[in-house]
Amino acid sequence: MGHFATSHFSHTHGLKKTMEKAIFHAMHQHAKPTVKELNESLAFVNATRSGLKGLKFDVVLDVAGGHGAVAALFLCLAPGVEEAVVIDPAEVPSGKLGVGEGILPFVKPGKVLTYRTECLRTGLPAELERCRGRRVLVVACHACQHLTDEVVGIALQHGASGISVMPCCHKDRTGGAWKAAAKAFGVNIGTCMDLVLAGRLAPEGRLHGFDYEVRMRIASKTSTPQNRIVIGRRMDGLGGASAAAPGAPPHSVATEAAHERLTRAYDRAHRPREPTAAAPAVSAVRSAAAPAAAPTAPARRPAKTDAPVAVTGTWTAWRRVRSRAGEEVAARLSWEIVGRFAGCIAAVASVAILGRALVPALASTEAGLAPRRVAV
Repeated sequence: MGHFATSHFSHTHGLKKTMEKAIFHAMHQHAKPTVKELNESLAFVNATRSGLKGLKFDVVLDVAGGHGAVAALFLCLAPGVEEAVVIDPAEVPSGKLGVGEGILPFVKPGKVLTYRTECLRTGLPAELERCRGRRVLVVACHACQHLTDEVVGIALQHGASGISVMPCCHKDRTGGAWKAAAKAFGVNIGTCMDLVLAGRLAPEGRLHGFDYEVRMRIASKTSTPQNRIVIGRRMDGLGGASAAAPGAPPHSVATEAAHERLTRAYDRAHRPREPTAAAPAVSAVRSAAAPAAAPTAPARRPAKTDAPVAVTGTWTAWRRVRSRAGEEVAARLSWEIVGRFAGCIAAVASVAILGRALVPALASTEAGLAPRRVAV
């Protein structure tokens, strides 16, 4: 592993020149890291610090960090970080030189940047074991999706205090299920896979006995289109063993409160109701009206003519009585309507017959009453 000792930045700067501007100015004379890489690293560091606001870490493990700009920027901008380790199987000499000459001069004395040239499958677990009991933040800026998955899995298994990843090169390894879902939701596959990763983080952490709170942040849109950051923070904030009881996954205070409210609501909804005087319980009515038969004789099935509502109190019996009453009422109404209709027809016929008899008489009467001419 390579170590870089840091020295305090003592150059004179104007009052308006911030630390970030000073770093960019110092990096202009180096080809590596490029301006694009520096922009991405700075956007990732700032978004991570915003998502973990209020928390302090002792060590930052930068997985697949390459030149180490992310680790160096954490040493510069995060006051509590005293050590940063870059874990990457490949060496980037020009990038390491640029970081050493362009960023590390701004780091306070006593802070250390270390490069560990090793695969993350062995290097990350070893560093997490070495830092047990300290507040460790595991980060991965633009690691490929399968590497990001491995980084998150190892960090959760060892109970890292904080996790922050910004994946890239997203692929659907389920045979197209998530790709189809992303198309149905109207989002790109990268957004869909990042949401899947965020949803996986907390449950997988509980499987290992650690309770994580999950957040998402967006890095600066001008730095990179792959700017979605998944952040997880352990609720107790420490590395090492969990504070939960052995064999039981920990739960946050909010989760416990929600569980208590749900339990009370469930009890209220399923609490057995006490029988009232107006509507006695069915079992009590059955016991008083129909005593239990002898053990050797089968129970008598109630006849249709019995009073089913008072004896059995069943819905089926009540429905039968109601249907019978309805049929009787309908029959009575039908006969009443037929009778009234027949009466109307008879009245109309009578009026017609009477009219035919009166018309000739009225005609003759009218003729007899007509004035007659008298000759003078």
